[in-house]
Amino acid sequence: MLQIRNDAFLIEVGTLDAGVAIRDGHAFHFVSADPRFQELETRKFGDLGQLQRAADALGRHKPRGKGRRIGHPILEGRQNATQ
Repeated sequence: MLQIRNDAFLIEVGTLDAGVAIRDGHAFHFVSADPRFQELETRKFGDLGQLQRAADALGRHKPRGKGRRIGHPILEGRQNATQ
């Protein structure tokens, strides 16, 4: 967790920037930087630890989805030709 300003904190889950926690009086609101964490935007958190735990739990249970291999067609063609 990295403090951006006196009242805003970057929330990270692993190597992913999940979003920003913003202090609102005695609570924190969350603004997501990744769609997987949007459901946290509707909640208030009593402290940063509570918000971080919620983001960690969400990050563990929501995979990024299937990735696809991106390659260079010419290089892949050469590689297949030499095999």
